[in-house]
This record gives sequence, C-alpha cells and structure tokens, in this order.
Amino acid sequence: MVEMQDVWVVLLFSPAVIWCGYRATNAARLYWSLSGIDLSGPTKLVDGEPTAIEGDVAVDDPAHAGERATDDADAPIAMYVWRTRFQKAGNNKIDFRNREIKPSMSTFASGVESGTFEVADGERAARVDPGWLVDAHESTTLSELEVGGIDSSDRLSVYPWDSHYVHLSDDATERPLGRMRGVVDTHNSDVDLDEYHFESKTVPEGETLAVRGEVQIEQGEPVVRGTDETPLFVSDEGFDGLRNALRRRTLKYLSYTGALVAVVVALVAA
Repeated sequence: MVEMQDVWVVLLFSPAVIWCGYRATNAARLYWSLSGIDLSGPTKLVDGEPTAIEGDVAVDDPAHAGERATDDADAPIAMYVWRTRFQKAGNNKIDFRNREIKPSMSTFASGVESGTFEVADGERAARVDPGWLVDAHESTTLSELEVGGIDSSDRLSVYPWDSHYVHLSDDATERPLGRMRGVVDTHNSDVDLDEYHFESKTVPEGETLAVRGEVQIEQGEPVVRGTDETPLFVSDEGFDGLRNALRRRTLKYLSYTGALVAVVVALVAA
C-alpha cells in the first residue's frame, strides 16, 4: 500500500523534476537543430526562408539606455540582455570563481533591449529584430518595469537572461539599479533603487555576431526575426560556441534531474 508521506514527497519534487527535464530536453533539441548550419549558402536572402549569418554588427540607432547598461560604452550598443535582482535576506552563497562569499540574489525581471542594427558578412547583410526573444519569454522592457511593492522571483520561469537562444560570453556588467533611475519606474517614492541590482550583457557595434532566424522582407530590406517554426538564435561566439553552450546546459539539467529523482527514490525508500 502506498504511504501518504510517499505521495507528498512525489508531489513536492515533481515540479522541479519536470522543469529540469524540460530544460534538458529543450536544450538537446535546440543543439541538434543547429547541426549542419551552412554559412556559405546562397547570398540572396529569401522572404519566409530560414537563414544563418555571422558577421560584424553595424548600429543605426542604439538600444534604449544602452550607454548606462555598460561601463565600456566606447561604441554604440546594438542590443543587451538584462536582469534585475534583489538580495535574499540572510542567505549567502560561495563564489568559487572569485573565492569569496557573496549575498544570494533572486531575479525578479529580465528582458532584451535593442536598437536598429544589422549584421553583415561581406556578401549578405540583414537587419536583426530580437523582439521575438521578448515575446517568447513573456518578458518586459525596462521602460515598462516598475520596481517595489511586491517583487518576487519565479524559480520556474525562464528569463531571457537564461535563454537557450542567447549566448553572450562576456562577463556581465553589474551595478546598483539606481544607475537606471529615470529609465525604470518605482512603485512609490519610498523605493530605493540602489537596494536592487542590475546586470547586463551587451552587443556593441563592431562585435562579430552569429544570428539564425527567418528572413522577412520589409520595404525591400531583409530582416531576420524569430518565429514559432524558426526561433531566433544570437551568439557572440559563433554557432559552435552556441552549440557548446547548449550541450553544457543539457548535461547540467540532466544531472539536476537525476539528482532530484535520486532524492525522491531515497526518501520513498526510507
């Protein structure tokens, strides 16, 4: 006969197991979908067809508040991925990389800001529209973000910062959210933005960027966007770097899934 406590153990751990399993299988699926990308294909970009381009970024209009999102604003910022976090009271974590103990942080919002920019490889050039990334992750823009009131972290949400579709390798720029004062709104005048943290990873003009998506011709200009059939991928380490990142994520979430299943089995068997 099944014990009631065993049922509660399974119910307690099931959401985490399902979430980690989903992240693993999704990363693996995307890894294989990027196999065999041919960057030497036809130079003509066809409306409605998928394409992959790797080339230099040229900015027409920089991303909103891009100069505040980084300390290295020597070049216009084409796009950046950001997240906002708050410190979890009484919780710390070990930063093995820097060998120090740091406050544990929780993400409560994340998004993608982009301007008007194109990627050109010498033979082909196309404007890139990252808007699909915002829609796919149901995220917000900085101008829509309101800080304060009830700020909470949804552990089962996939923020753009952790997206399988974006691989930006540079270290994140971190600063108090007060740096973005006037860009984000506050719930009331008592909210101190400096108590929150803002992180960003940027794509400046001149960066080499690999993008894959669907071509859409607008007024004679090719634009690469994401669709349900052809997601948008962005990587500053080429498609090989992106596939390597997806492989590592697959292994990471598989290990998480296995560990959680092992805990459930051990608790049920106890």
